[in-house]
Amino acid sequence: MQEEQTSTGPPTKNVSIGPSTGDEEEQTSTGPPTKNVSIGPSTAEEALMSTGPPTKNVSIGPPTGDEEQTLTGPPTENASIGPSNGDEEQASTGSPTKNASIGPSTGDEEQTSAGPPTENVSIGPSTEDEEQTSAGPPTENVSIGPSTGDEEEQTSTGSATKNALIGPSTGDEEEQTSTGPPTKNVSISPSTGNEEEQTSTGSPTKNASIGPPTAEEDG
Repeated sequence: MQEEQTSTGPPTKNVSIGPSTGDEEEQTSTGPPTKNVSIGPSTAEEALMSTGPPTKNVSIGPPTGDEEQTLTGPPTENASIGPSNGDEEQASTGSPTKNASIGPSTGDEEQTSAGPPTENVSIGPSTEDEEQTSAGPPTENVSIGPSTGDEEEQTSTGSATKNALIGPSTGDEEEQTSTGPPTKNVSISPSTGNEEEQTSTGSPTKNASIGPPTAEEDG
C-alpha cells in the first residue's frame, strides 16, 4: 500500500515516476475543488440539470445515447451537427426551447415544454417522424449490426418506447407491450426473419420497414 495523506490546508500533489505495482495513495482534502474530466466518446446518457444560467449541449458527430436537458431557468439550446441516431429531448418550464438538427436525422426529435413556444427545426432530409409529446422521457433500445437471435422484450407503462434495428436481422424481432404513448419499431435494411409483434393499449403503434423484406411481416 502507498501512503495515505490527510490535509486541511493547501492542495496535496502526488507524483509517481515509473511503473507502480501497488495501490496509489489515497488523498483526503477539505481545501481546493476536485475536478473530473473525461475525454473520449460518450456512449451513455448526458443529463444536465440547472436552475441558473443557460445550459448548452452541443454534440458534433453521431451520438449513440440520449442527450437530455432539464432546466427551470433561461433558454436551453441543443444543437446536433451530423447524423443523429438517438433521441434529442428537451424539457423546459422557462424561456423558449430551441432544438436544431443540421443534417440527416434518423431518430425522433422530441420536445416537451410547459412554458413559452417550442421550436423544432430540421434542416436536411428526415427519414423518421418528428413527433412532440408531453409525456416523460422515452425508453430507447438501439441495436446496430446483425442480430442472430431474439431481440429483447420491453414492457413500458410510461413514455414512448422506441426500438431501432439498423442492420440485417436473421431472427425474430422484439415483442413490445406498452400501455403508454406510441411505440415505434423501425427496421432499416433487408430483413430475413419475422418482423416484430406489437401489442399496445395506448396510443398508435407504428411499424415501419425500410428495405426489401424477404419474409412475412407479422404486426
